Amino acid sequence: MSTRLHISQILSYYTDNQKSVDVKGSTISECLDCLVKECPRLMNIIQSSDGSVAGYIAVYINKDCDTPERLDKPVKDGDEYFVEYQPG
Repeated sequence: MSTRLHISQILSYYTDNQKSVDVKGSTISECLDCLVKECPRLMNIIQSSDGSVAGYIAVYINKDCDTPERLDKPVKDGDEYFVEYQPG
């Protein structure tokens, strides 16, 4: 399944100023993995040293800022996903 990830302005520096990236994956985690493959400069920003998503990265679903509790949550057609940098 193809999913569009909207990238925050701060993170778009690492995507060559792309504000959204189309990725493939059936879960949020797979989509983030695909994003890092498409935009390798994001690897050290999005992923922690243990391979998990960094604590200052948030993924929101739709405009109501519904943060998924688990990254293995399946993506759905029609949903919009936002990757945000949130410094602590």
